Parts: sequence; C-alpha cells; structure tokens
Amino acid sequence: MKPIAKYNGRYNKQLLSKIDRALEEITTEIDIAIATNEIYQTCAYDKGLTRRLNNTLEANAYNVVVSQLQYALLLTLFRIWDNHPQSSVSLPRTIEMLTRGDVQSAVINRQYHWASDPKHRKIHTFDNEDPEKRKLIEGMWLASLPERGANAAKDTQARVNRCLRMANHKSLDRLRESLKRFRNKAIAHMPDRRAPIWQPSKVVPLKNGDEKIILERTLRIVTELNLSVRGTGFDFADTRKIWRSYSRAFWKRM
Repeated sequence: MKPIAKYNGRYNKQLLSKIDRALEEITTEIDIAIATNEIYQTCAYDKGLTRRLNNTLEANAYNVVVSQLQYALLLTLFRIWDNHPQSSVSLPRTIEMLTRGDVQSAVINRQYHWASDPKHRKIHTFDNEDPEKRKLIEGMWLASLPERGANAAKDTQARVNRCLRMANHKSLDRLRESLKRFRNKAIAHMPDRRAPIWQPSKVVPLKNGDEKIILERTLRIVTELNLSVRGTGFDFADTRKIWRSYSRAFWKRM
C-alpha cells in the first residue's frame, strides 16, 4: 500500500460503516468458531476422556459428537472465508474492500482524527496541581496531538499492510481451497457440472489439525483488521479461555 500523502482527519463515514458492519458480523462468526473449537479440542484430544469412554457403549455416541463438532467448526470457518457474492459474511470481500485507495485513506484518516482530536482524548491531571503548571501541561498535551495523530496513522498503515500480506499468503490459499472442497462434499455440491464425477480433484483434502491452523491464522488477520479499521482490539485469548473452562466442566460430567 502506498503511503497516504497527507493526514487531514477527514473521512467518509458512510464508506467506513460498511466495513465496520462486515467486521462485526465476522467477529460474531469468530466467537462461534472459538466456542466450537474449544469444545471439539477438549473432547477430541483429552486423553483422560477418551480413555474413560474407550470400550464403552457411550463411545459410539462420543465418536459421532466429535466428528460433528469438527464438521461444524469447518463449516463455520468456510462461512467466514466464503467469497460468494450472496454471502452475508465474507472475510475475503472485506479484505478486498481494504485494498481500495479511498477505503485505506478513510481508515487511516479516521485513526488520525481519533488520536489528534481533543474530544476523543483525555488528559490526566491532579486537581491539587498549581494552575499555571496545569495550564502548561495542557498546552504541551494539545501541541502533541498532531504528532500523536500522525503516529497513529502510520501504525494503522503498517497494520493494514501486515493484514493484507497475511491474507494473501500462498499457504493460506491452499487451506482455503481445501476448505472449499470439504464444504462442497459436505453438501454434495459439484461446482463444475461439465467435469466428470470420477475426475480426481487437484485440491489437497483437509487433514486433521488443519482446522486449528485455519482458525489461528484467521484470528490473527481479524485481530489486525479490528485494530486498523475500528481501532479496537478483541482479546480472543480471553474468549478461548472462557470456553475452554466451559468445555472442561461439561466433559468432566461425562
């Protein structure tokens, strides 16, 4: 991305509202994926649980639950990465929107505005301070706001570049194609009706553990997107910790 020549703090609110709404929907799907993943990881890889249920009647139901949790996780990840025009949630389309120059300029100038506008910043002073000293501190603080805005804009520009690099990595393309193939098989969908059914696919099928790789990389991209576009950081680590505790409490009763 080319550097924005001048930061003026002006941006198209209507333009950014679209990408803000898209990120809200994607973050909601991310929460569902995290919850499903933590429950799946606990029941699929907890040695104590598998040992306890091994060679029991409950093991048959347990195997169905494990496979269906993995199935649900993969379909949730596909919904996030789906690029179909009619899809309401699409991380690729959101990233593609971010490659536009007008969107980049609006995102960066909004961050500049938030960092440099006194209405969005608070100065911390003590009530018992000397009035002259307090006035001096406030004057220095106000004088530093343009520099703070410029730094915020540069940081945002770097985050956008980093996000685009992560989203366009070739290894992620392979996983996305494998994810799409899994989805097509799951709903018995044949994308190219001209191709014979017996023709082997060139796409490498998903392996156990690929869902974790896709989720981890998706979390990093969405975190960078939220920081650069909305100026907010979602700590998905806390969400994972909470759902992990829920999952362990649930499976402990089995």
